[in-house]
Amino acid sequence: MKKLLKFELYKLKKTKSLYICSAIILALLLFSLLIRLILTKTWGEELMEKPSAVGSMLSSINSSDFILVVGIFIALYVCSDFSQHTIKNIFSRGFSRAGVYFSKLIICVAYVVIMYFITVLFGLAMSSAFFGYSAEEGHILALLFGQLLVCIAYATFAFSLSYIIKRTGIAVAAVIFAPTVISLVLALIDAAIQSESFQISNYWLDGILLRLSATASSVKVIVVSCILPVVYSALFVTLGYFINGNAEV
Repeated sequence: MKKLLKFELYKLKKTKSLYICSAIILALLLFSLLIRLILTKTWGEELMEKPSAVGSMLSSINSSDFILVVGIFIALYVCSDFSQHTIKNIFSRGFSRAGVYFSKLIICVAYVVIMYFITVLFGLAMSSAFFGYSAEEGHILALLFGQLLVCIAYATFAFSLSYIIKRTGIAVAAVIFAPTVISLVLALIDAAIQSESFQISNYWLDGILLRLSATASSVKVIVVSCILPVVYSALFVTLGYFINGNAEV
């Protein structure tokens, strides 16, 4: 496993999509904050509430399309060995399927964790510069931790899906559209149920992330929103592993 991790890390450093996707995330976040700044100055605080630094930080993941861009990067990274037919060379050196699977997974999750903190801190710094910083009440650290777990869950979803599909173009398309389709189906179910007290879409990753972006979220909501992503992550990783256990490469 140690040799595989070193190999994957070496390959990651030479992957152009790593730097391109990371730059896109920060650029989208900066653009979003600039739009808010322009609108605030144009309309004035009487017509438009001035954004807060903490609130902008909590919405950094949504504002930067973090989930989408990271999912595309993971699809490109995971499928590269399959599209270039180098995966057979890795297996021929005696490395196990489980070792290859989990080494790639660890690298992808590590990238998401690091990029998450970079994005959030960048969002806090830029929003503080644009709008000024003031402390806010709420369980901010718990909300940020929950958001991180959601991002990891999305990463395991994109990873497992890409590892199953193996073809770059199809995997990228699946990573882009699958979460949207799931959210749409759940929204239709909510519309059919028409329940004011329960919405199933709140318990999918999109809904969880949305609730974790509000400083007013209750402790109960935060706890549930931290547990569910862990369950989703375990499910995605397990399904991906067993489906690929006997698949041809």
